[in-house]
Amino acid sequence: MKYLGVWVPPENENFARKFYKVFMMTLQHLFLFFQIIYIVEVWGDLEAVSQASYLLFTQACLCFKITVFQINMNKLKELLKQMNGYVFQPKNINQENIYIFILSIIKVQATRIKRLLFAFMISSQLTCGMWALKPLFDDVGSRKFPFDM
Repeated sequence: MKYLGVWVPPENENFARKFYKVFMMTLQHLFLFFQIIYIVEVWGDLEAVSQASYLLFTQACLCFKITVFQINMNKLKELLKQMNGYVFQPKNINQENIYIFILSIIKVQATRIKRLLFAFMISSQLTCGMWALKPLFDDVGSRKFPFDM
């Protein structure tokens, strides 16, 4: 999310970073806009509309989630600040030991989650790549991408 410009920005966010965030959000919403235009064009064809609707609703959910996340960014920053505040800090040695123990468990689980996420990202990128390569190897006479747009 950080590389796509939608994660919590630093306090001193520069213009280039803000522009990149707006650019990435615009690309996502443009895809949604062009998918709607395509549905309007093929409105009479049930198969084409259903195929385009699948992509439309998937992209609409993504855009909705990211937009709500961006709108509530100040609330998230405040929550993160409160979680790092005095109230949530350990007060005695026993709490400090429990804190260290829980932190070690969280680090192990975070490593496992990162590996799982990496495997998921690789498999999803390979799937998209295979969809893009499909027209080259399948039905050589008519080269067409799997999803119309």
